Amino acid sequence: MIFKFSKQLTKPELFEYIQDSPFNVIVQWIIDSRVRKSYSASKFLKDQIDNPSNEIKAISSDILKGIGKIPFDENIVILACLRWVRENIVYQQDSHTWEVEVIWANAKDTLTRWYVRKPKGLEVIHVGLDKPLNEPSAFRAGDCDDVNSLVYLLARQCGIPAHKLYCICGSVLEGGHFWCAYKSDQYPLNWFFIDQCYWYDNTPIDNRNLFDIDNENKITEHASYGGVYIKTQKNNYQKIWFVFNENKCYVSLKPSWLK
Repeated sequence: MIFKFSKQLTKPELFEYIQDSPFNVIVQWIIDSRVRKSYSASKFLKDQIDNPSNEIKAISSDILKGIGKIPFDENIVILACLRWVRENIVYQQDSHTWEVEVIWANAKDTLTRWYVRKPKGLEVIHVGLDKPLNEPSAFRAGDCDDVNSLVYLLARQCGIPAHKLYCICGSVLEGGHFWCAYKSDQYPLNWFFIDQCYWYDNTPIDNRNLFDIDNENKITEHASYGGVYIKTQKNNYQKIWFVFNENKCYVSLKPSWLK
């Protein structure tokens, strides 16, 4: 079900009220199998929001400069952050970059570790924000949680408020995945999914697919046809396990008063 609101009717309080089934911050996720640390998913983001690295500050500043001096438009900013990560970070599994099965790399690591391909696999040849001049084939890399948490952090540093952004852990057609959800002013009860790797979509926000979540956390995808949203036959995203931003964790994105 798609609900459209005029921009004049939406306020931050409405976005907060919509998410009224908190799972608090008790959701824990193993994000570093090197030492088997278990962190609060929200804390993983909050630590980086409260103390942003110089790299995050520099990249977000470049993104805003690239957009230019126009009235601040969150729909443009979120896509600029998504495009930057897509163009600058190569998808690679943790087993290739960190030689472990699971690690949620922080933004500083993702932005500063430069790899080259060697016969035995990837090798880190440089740590720093700028690409090494003597190695033109070097690249930065990360898996879904690395690249999409980076999109989230850049968007927050660029000025998009937390109540419009979430990270999602859930299932897609190929298995488990980590992606972002963005809520625009015009559709405060529905979501635009922001995903650097599994289902990358560079379409302007107003023309891209919207997503709805049912009572069992199953996802329904709606395609846009000239501003009219029609349910798709095939969903790229299947079900939500949990969602979070730096402040809150939920077991659902579905407002309890709509359940």
